[in-house]
Amino acid sequence: MVKTKQESWSSKYVDNRNWKEYHEELILQGEFFFNSDFLENWNKELDEMNTSKRGAKYKYPNSLFEWLSPIYSFISSRKIEGVLNKLSEFIPKLQSCDHSTVIDRLNKLDLVLEFDRAKSYRVAVDSTGNKLTNRGEYITKKWRVQRDWVKVSIVIDRFSQDLLDVEVSLDKENSDSKLAKRHLKNLKDIKIEDFAADGAYYEGELYSILMIVKYIQLLRFQKVHLKIVLIQCTQQ
Repeated sequence: MVKTKQESWSSKYVDNRNWKEYHEELILQGEFFFNSDFLENWNKELDEMNTSKRGAKYKYPNSLFEWLSPIYSFISSRKIEGVLNKLSEFIPKLQSCDHSTVIDRLNKLDLVLEFDRAKSYRVAVDSTGNKLTNRGEYITKKWRVQRDWVKVSIVIDRFSQDLLDVEVSLDKENSDSKLAKRHLKNLKDIKIEDFAADGAYYEGELYSILMIVKYIQLLRFQKVHLKIVLIQCTQQ
């Protein structure tokens, strides 16, 4: 029997969360996964980058800035410089660089996702947001300033955890379902067996594209957990 709105509002909320699992999920959000293997090929990569290069030679390989790019999502370039200064004291092969070099090289990175485009995939999609500024709640409420968020949406294979596509947008410009349609356009040449998402993606047009145009089975998850252990990105 369906409850009326009045009955739903009057019913007492029962919190059935597993607090031990929820506690571990919050801790997991603060974890970083780093692969420092690029240090072994530091000099070799620099030699390849500087071959036939005109003008000043590169002092730092691209792999260093690919390694730094996830950190830059959370801390500023000056703080990254401080992190490098301290880490280089304990990791002899790691060379520190100034914050302006970090910004310049990060902006010049041209990254591609490597995966087997001939395979078929059973995918999941989800998104998360990161605030653009550190404005406090007082300023937001006092001056009615709308807080802007950068939304990052990703598509992975649920079993191999291969990263298949990434879309970045301002939260106010695109809904989750709109970003999902962009994912499908980017992956139009990839065989997708089914498409798992939570309720935020259940929108009429997206459903029609999946079920009628693409002939993809749509799976509804109560909550989608995406865990990427390691993403290998290389320069084109």
